[in-house]
Amino acid sequence: MSFATDFDIAISQLDGATQADQIVKLVNEWYDMEGQNRLLRAAVWMQNIHFLAGDQWLRWNDQQKRWASIPVTQANRSIDRPVSNYILVYTNTNASTFTNKPTMSVDQNSEDPRDKTSAQVANVVKEYLWEELDKDEMYDEAALWGLSTGIAFRKSCKIPSGRKIPVEIPKDHPTYAEEAAKQGTDRPLKAITEKKVYAEIVPPFNLTFDGMAKRFKDCGAIMECQIRRLEWIKMSYAGSGNGYTGKVDEVKDDPKLTNLLTMGESLRDIIEGNTTTGYGKSPNEIKNANVVKEVYIRPTEKHPRGRMIVVAGEVLLYDSSMATKPGSPYFYNDGKIWHPYTYWIYQPLPGSVYGISLVQQLIPKQRTINSIDALAAYNRKTIGVGQWLIPSMSNIPDESIVGVPGQNVTYTPGPRGEKPEKVQGTPLPQQVYEERNLALADMDRIANSADVRTGQNPKGVTTVGQLMILNENARQAMSKPVDRWEKFIERSETLDLLNFQSVYIEPDEYTIKKLTKLSKDVTGTDWATFIGEELRDNVNVRVEKGSTIAKSRVVMQEMILNLAKAGLLPDVLSDPYQHKLLLEKFGVSDLLTEAEVDVKKAEKVIELMLQGQYPPVEAFDNPDVQIIVLARFMKQPKFMEYPATVRLLFKRRFDEYAAALARANAVPDNAPEPKPAPGAPGEPVAGKPGANGKAAGVPSGKGPKSPAAQPAGTIA
Repeated sequence: MSFATDFDIAISQLDGATQADQIVKLVNEWYDMEGQNRLLRAAVWMQNIHFLAGDQWLRWNDQQKRWASIPVTQANRSIDRPVSNYILVYTNTNASTFTNKPTMSVDQNSEDPRDKTSAQVANVVKEYLWEELDKDEMYDEAALWGLSTGIAFRKSCKIPSGRKIPVEIPKDHPTYAEEAAKQGTDRPLKAITEKKVYAEIVPPFNLTFDGMAKRFKDCGAIMECQIRRLEWIKMSYAGSGNGYTGKVDEVKDDPKLTNLLTMGESLRDIIEGNTTTGYGKSPNEIKNANVVKEVYIRPTEKHPRGRMIVVAGEVLLYDSSMATKPGSPYFYNDGKIWHPYTYWIYQPLPGSVYGISLVQQLIPKQRTINSIDALAAYNRKTIGVGQWLIPSMSNIPDESIVGVPGQNVTYTPGPRGEKPEKVQGTPLPQQVYEERNLALADMDRIANSADVRTGQNPKGVTTVGQLMILNENARQAMSKPVDRWEKFIERSETLDLLNFQSVYIEPDEYTIKKLTKLSKDVTGTDWATFIGEELRDNVNVRVEKGSTIAKSRVVMQEMILNLAKAGLLPDVLSDPYQHKLLLEKFGVSDLLTEAEVDVKKAEKVIELMLQGQYPPVEAFDNPDVQIIVLARFMKQPKFMEYPATVRLLFKRRFDEYAAALARANAVPDNAPEPKPAPGAPGEPVAGKPGANGKAAGVPSGKGPKSPAAQPAGTIA
């Protein structure tokens, strides 16, 4: 039974196969079959990416199985091929909706204090992985894949203890020249072990699924195909035991590429608006490489923890059923996770694993606009310098009338006096331009690109309230793709934490430094001895709904100004701490007053005390301001969770500020008694009796008490 006739039976055979030659045969059969089955879908993806790059005057070359420029012929050589790439504008506008770093947190599994601490630690690890794996750039790439092809895939991998990962050596590295000569390439590799977890975006060209699945989560098997250099393969799969076959040296140079992989490889050669005869390298142009196929099979009765198989060419490199702990390396949550992939679909397509892309929906309208622009350009060139009707007997050579001002043309009149006649150009009818405007309006609706999302103020909108409503409505229209995007991030971040928990079994100096730097709000954790299992499966990441959508800074600023004009922010404006935050929101933190500089100083002091340090109180510190910032922090509920030693540092600081304020407000013992202002309570006014019944200037008959007679602690 083969994959082409019955996929379920073929997968069952692969899952049950134990002999290396049988495993290799079934994997390669699946690879060959899928390379043809998904060719049409891949062709659509390629067209979408060409259009995104501005390469839009294309036609499908069925012989070469790729997109190529429409040939230039005698008939069309005078027609321009303009491109007003609105697809790029709309794609970037939509991509910006998804690429704001979301607000995330790790759920604790229970009310157990240990789980609470582990969840706090997991939040630190999550931030460490975000920086370490350059996730901002990674999610940007995922958004563009999803908008271009309808689906984006992310792979979260782990490097088991003792294994290595190949990376390219930078050209400025001391060993670059030596390794480049040794490996025979200008992109030499080296094997590193520093990374415990890594991730990458996998193009949809490289992934193949269970042919019977209608949803990604229903797949029974997944295969990833990548063209890899032999050096990369040897570094990744060297050695034997624990699932590795030790046959990596048998892999030879034989990149057997399907049309599917050829298309994916051709992406690196796309040049904006400049297609010639097609893209990509043919199989015989790629040297010292082979196709690595990673296969993941969901848990079955025979393999209850799933199975992972790696084949390169005709060689079996890895089989998890032979590992010390058999099963997929990514078997988590009792089998709910059994492979390293997460995905995002822009617009789901019922009954299909794949989705509909934004670019695909925009292409017909973009073609209409391009054709109208070409027609307008052609008309513009001919309306001023029109065509000529030339009698055949006039003896005027072809192309001799070139439209040069003052050009004299010699001709032979016909028998009836026929002579060359100029045909005046005719402007395009207005309906043509109206059709263009309608096509552009359709693109705007398809892409949900309201004016407010593209940075334009809609006509008639004059108030912040109106702008906020429009902005909210524009975001609401994107709520479904955004919801799917946030779930994609949740699944991806959770898988990263699961991998980290699994492989970080021995602390290393680099990771310790990174985690310590990011953990200023987490106490009680010794990062020098911390290992992954201390997360205690507190790894479920939650994204705050709507937090991936960037908020309008200008709208927020206008709202604050309106509140201030209405007199609703008096306390905020008079509070140095809040005033500092306002200036930062307006992007003018350089305008801080002296009091606000003290706020920044107090925040730095707090950061140092959380690390167990105690900077001295300086004579130039303003205790009035700094004690407010300190007290605000100490009032927070989480302050009680810090170690007693840290809380004592804060109390010491607070007492020093309080003592400084007391000294500043104290009145010296020898200071004269302050004289009340005229008319103050108890102070007589001239000619009128005071509180003592005497008029001003009239002696009371009692002299002031001597300092010795004053009660202790009073001021004379």
